[in-house]
Amino acid sequence: MSSTMLHQFEKLTKIKIFEGFGLSEASSSAYRNPLSGERRVNSIGIPLPLTESKIVSLINE
Repeated sequence: MSSTMLHQFEKLTKIKIFEGFGLSEASSSAYRNPLSGERRVNSIGIPLPLTESKIVSLINE
């Protein structure tokens, strides 16, 4: 969802959308934008408690 559409939806409905990301082999949600604090639109958010994550590069540097 584009950030423009997200903001239009929130303005119209007065409901905030909190984006996230999940994997079928992990749980329904593994990362989520926080309910309080800084929310970054078009971001998968931060790992939920007890979720291990690792950033890797596919390019050998």
